[in-house]
Amino acid sequence: MSKFAFIFGVIILLLNTVLGFLITNYESFNWIFADFVIVINVLIVQKFIDGNISDGFKVSGIFLLFILALISFILAIFSPNKIQDNYFFVGFLFILMVQITLYFLFKSLYSKGKK
Repeated sequence: MSKFAFIFGVIILLLNTVLGFLITNYESFNWIFADFVIVINVLIVQKFIDGNISDGFKVSGIFLLFILALISFILAIFSPNKIQDNYFFVGFLFILMVQITLYFLFKSLYSKGKK
């Protein structure tokens, strides 16, 4: 499953990059921001999959991470073309904080072999 998540992430990253080149209305800022979101989320999911978390909780955690990644990606696409006063970027950072917190929460509470 780890390889599948990585390959899926690379395919989505390549698709987003090609669309960035082909669609003139797809601003460079949004394209690069969306690529960044994809890379960060693939790394988080990879870490989650490779973690020592029970399988049932791993599935539910990956589902939550996927939903949050999708929201982050949508924020990146519709974000204004600036960093300053960009509430979409602030939303992404908040979601990233939630994802990292979820990872550590699942890892500490639902680890395999925990007694």
